[in-house]
Amino acid sequence: MIEAQGLTVSLAGRTVLQSIDLSISAGRLTAIAGPNGSGKSTLLKTLAGELRHTGRLDLMGEPLSRCQPETLAALRGVLPQSSEVAFPFTVADIVGLGLETGGAGYRSDAAARIGAALDRVGLSGFGPRNYLELSGGEQQRTQFARVLCQIPKAVAEDGTPRLLLLDEPVASLDIRHQLEIMSIARNFAEEGGAVVAVMHDLNLTALFADELLLMRDGRLVVSGPTAAVVTDAILEKVYGCRLRVNAVPPAGVPFVLAQCAG
Repeated sequence: MIEAQGLTVSLAGRTVLQSIDLSISAGRLTAIAGPNGSGKSTLLKTLAGELRHTGRLDLMGEPLSRCQPETLAALRGVLPQSSEVAFPFTVADIVGLGLETGGAGYRSDAAARIGAALDRVGLSGFGPRNYLELSGGEQQRTQFARVLCQIPKAVAEDGTPRLLLLDEPVASLDIRHQLEIMSIARNFAEEGGAVVAVMHDLNLTALFADELLLMRDGRLVVSGPTAAVVTDAILEKVYGCRLRVNAVPPAGVPFVLAQCAG
């Protein structure tokens, strides 16, 4: 669904992405991980068409730079790392930003689409509430509902797979809601769409991601099936600290691992 070769991005005279090659397929959940400042969010913004780049970047076989805004809006939804809202919009107002408008305003099914998206993220009945009065986790789920309102199905009616680009989708969420949001993303991929998610929690990544891209200093260090990438040697190389995979901590030190629903 996405193909990049030699993808390079410079901001303020500094190269922040360096000659990245990657392939993102429909039906897969691909995670991007790595240390702070490694270029994860910049890569996601570039894949969304928000940043100028050099090198090749194709979406569905066409150069991304040639895609019209309305085409992109129908094909991919983007959850940014943070969303600033300065006015007291209702939750329904925020989620409704994901709807396309026409000459007469919102679609006739706007209320139903907004309600369905809120139901999916566990915010049923939150529509009339003031967005600014929500907790950080509730605001995060509202923003995710906006994306689901824009892209409610993984595959369009003509069979074209759709794409979710999620930058830290579980930030500010408790464990239960982390699992719920990642399960929605996982289901989207299983239904034939593509998901690319910037992640920090390697345990959640291992639990849900099919593919893992590990970045450091603006470069793609390694990519492949998650189980093959998550090894002691690779993680230590990328993060620059001692890490152990599947190792039990010292006696008396508890640890908690989230589990997928059986």
